[in-house]
Parts: sequence; structure tokens; C-alpha cells
Amino acid sequence: MKKLFLTLLMCVSVFTVSAQLKTVDLRVGVRNTFGIGGGITIGILDFVDFAPNFNYFFTENGSTFSADADFHYNIEIDDLWEIYPLAGGCLVHGRNRDGDGDTRNKLGTNVGGGVRYFLTDQVNVFGEIKHQFLFDSDKMDKTCFAIGVNLVL
Repeated sequence: MKKLFLTLLMCVSVFTVSAQLKTVDLRVGVRNTFGIGGGITIGILDFVDFAPNFNYFFTENGSTFSADADFHYNIEIDDLWEIYPLAGGCLVHGRNRDGDGDTRNKLGTNVGGGVRYFLTDQVNVFGEIKHQFLFDSDKMDKTCFAIGVNLVL
């Protein structure tokens, strides 16, 4: 597992050396509870982006956050619309305030897609859906919905 993670990390670092920061993202989402988040989008190729993001979800009896690193394959529909399938990895951290303060960290993969609408040259909005398949999940696998705004740099 460690070798696989290090190999993926090396591949990402090789791609990001020649990459260009494209956008800063602000988002709200739902992963069984409401959450907020942010991220960046890095252009690797003309049609492939690397999009790491961090999301915090408000829960009744604890806290949950998700750190995701997704790759988007951008498909331009017309001048204003773009869709993208996505795949990547995630780290989900859950903490329970009740009882013993149980803490869980789970690694997993993301699979999903999104749509982007270009409001102006500097601002666009997006919607995204993805499912997080977590290793040894303890029923922590969830489908995430997000909407947000991209600020083009």
C-alpha cells in the first residue's frame, strides 16, 4: 500500500512541475450532512486538470472532513458549458465526540462527474457528484454532492 501511494505521489508531482494553476474553488456540499470547502484546479494538459480540495462537514456528534485529490477530463460542450468525469483519491477523517472520542481515518477512491458553466472569463459555477469508496469503510462510504464557484486566476 505504501509503495502504491508513493508511486501515485511521484506521478502527481511529475505532472504538476509543468502544470499551471487555473482556478481557486469555493464550494458547499452534502455528504450525509452540510459542509463547506475549498480547493484549487491545476491544468496538466489542455483537457486534464488536477483538482485537490478540502471539505469540512458539520455533524451532530462530531466532525468529518474529506481531503480529495481528483483528476478531471474536461469535455467542452460549447463556449459556455463543460462536463467532466472525475477520478481520484481521498482521505476521510471522522471524529465522534460522544463516549470515548473515537477517531477514524480512511483512505479511498473517488469516482464521479461534474458540470461547469462559464459566467464570465473570470468566474464560473459548477456542480459535482462523486462517490467515495473507502478501504475498510465501517459504513463510511458516501455519495457527495457539491456546488460552487471557480475564480479564474
